[in-house]
Amino acid sequence: MKTVFRLLLLIILVLALVAGFIFLRPSTILSRQEVKAKYTLPASHFLTWRGGDVHYVDEGQGFPILMIHGLAGSHRNFGKIAAMLQDSFRCIRVDLPGFGLSDMPQVADGNYRQLYFDFLNFFLDTLNLDSFYLMGNSMGGWIAWELAVEKPQQVKKLVLLCSAGYDMEKIAERLGARMTSSSWLTEIVAARGVPLFITRANVVRCFADPTRIDAQEVIIANDFANRENNFRTILELLRHRQNADTSLIKNIRCPTLIVWGKQDRIIPVDHAYRFQRDIPRNKLIIYDDCGHIPMLEKTEQFYQDFLAFAADTSL
Repeated sequence: MKTVFRLLLLIILVLALVAGFIFLRPSTILSRQEVKAKYTLPASHFLTWRGGDVHYVDEGQGFPILMIHGLAGSHRNFGKIAAMLQDSFRCIRVDLPGFGLSDMPQVADGNYRQLYFDFLNFFLDTLNLDSFYLMGNSMGGWIAWELAVEKPQQVKKLVLLCSAGYDMEKIAERLGARMTSSSWLTEIVAARGVPLFITRANVVRCFADPTRIDAQEVIIANDFANRENNFRTILELLRHRQNADTSLIKNIRCPTLIVWGKQDRIIPVDHAYRFQRDIPRNKLIIYDDCGHIPMLEKTEQFYQDFLAFAADTSL
């Protein structure tokens, strides 16, 4: 009986500590002004769209490359590769509305897909981008390949890095969509902020080798998640998830480089072969010892492969 009583006491103590952490911990939510002042870069620019500010980084000289991050990402996901490419290319790294330093406007009927296409049409028109290369990672890959289908005259070459597209319901479950059904817990996190250990765990999940993770970038990613309303954008995208129309993939007409990490735990590597099957003009590269963000984990190798792809006229 004493052993059972001690076990019950231990369980109660653990539950009390967990409840205290959830309900009583100090808020880590950061204001938009605070995050903007801290993380605006010399090459940062802001545009007003639907009553808020959207942020992008524009640096380098040469033919433009538009870079689009994935869910819970930001312009910083392309920082390393942009630094290497900007001597030869104009690198434009955008924060999608609701991520990084960009505000999220009201969304009609949870149709985030339409909102992001409306935004990109505005963005391309505002920057007068009538001819460019397009690079997208994960959710940003989905947006990129749909944009390539919609604007075949503007998108000259496409790079898909562990792109979303197929089996989106399964991918959403893998990203934690079931957790969003527990609204009381997620609402507490949204109200009080995302603890750093959660952000770190999510970043670790994206890498094959956690020793390659930049600890400072994890802190910045956590600050972006805690920028007011940003975490809510992630929750809403998971709650209102939409399936991609993968029949459109066969309509991609530009040369496409498909890059995947063999150890991707977010979108399995077999999806790479499905893109290879459906895109008419493509080259597939799979990196061993690499996870979901190849441009961060295999930057030097990806840099060389991209330069070769950009110069290739055979596709």
